[in-house]
Amino acid sequence: MIIVLIIIATLMYVIVSKIIIPKEWKEWINDNR
Repeated sequence: MIIVLIIIATLMYVIVSKIIIPKEWKEWINDNR
């Protein structure tokens, strides 16, 4: 069960990151630098 949850969490992270990165992520990196 734990392994399945980790796989699902990883897939969700990849999907969300692909959607958010284009603007939010770049601005966040620029602000931190």
